[in-house]
Amino acid sequence: MSSLQASVRQQMPRLRACYERSLLTNPDLKARLRLTLSVSAAGRVEAAVVSGEGADALKPCLVEAARTFVLPAGEPRQVQVPLVFQTAH
Repeated sequence: MSSLQASVRQQMPRLRACYERSLLTNPDLKARLRLTLSVSAAGRVEAAVVSGEGADALKPCLVEAARTFVLPAGEPRQVQVPLVFQTAH
């Protein structure tokens, strides 16, 4: 696993927290989304876009959370993160 992948994985609880908050108003919420991050050379997320069907109320929280990520420095890049949210039952 690359350091970038490991860093993104460490941030997943923030994204999961968005989903869990959304469950309070929509207990049957399921979503298959893609988070696209534009990362600067310094490792800062400069832009985040969530695509996919449904879960529109969830998307702004995901974008806000992703914008706080600090990832490994390197070349400016775009990172695609597939997200699947569903309840355990």
